[in-house]
Amino acid sequence: MAAGIGSTSHGRIERMWEADAWQSLSFGPFTLNVAGRCLRCRSVAVPLPPKEFDLLVFLARFAGALVTKQELVRALWPGFEPSDAAFAQTVYRLRRVLAKYDAHTTYVATIPGRGYQFTQRVEREAGVVIAGSDPPSHAG
Repeated sequence: MAAGIGSTSHGRIERMWEADAWQSLSFGPFTLNVAGRCLRCRSVAVPLPPKEFDLLVFLARFAGALVTKQELVRALWPGFEPSDAAFAQTVYRLRRVLAKYDAHTTYVATIPGRGYQFTQRVEREAGVVIAGSDPPSHAG
């Protein structure tokens, strides 16, 4: 079984939603205001349904790390097990919204048989890199 964000991931998941996690995060042309539940691309508001917003926050907070489906389900659907189709649709809708505003960048990668990874560099409002790596180059 693939390891995810850590053997103590449940504690990390809980801490991710604590008050000190509420901040603005930036990646690519996007700014994610966590407290205000607002995503912007180059100052334009990007409509994002609540579950997709939560998925984006979670993945961006753990940018660069492998996050398993089980960890995402535990964080986003506490006490409930969504169907595989519902889970897949949530990931698909998030990817579709991000691609609408930045078609040349992959933000959420599937690691086959293991989980998901937010692939872009993420910065806090103050400009401190919290996770991630340099974005991959794109051949034109």
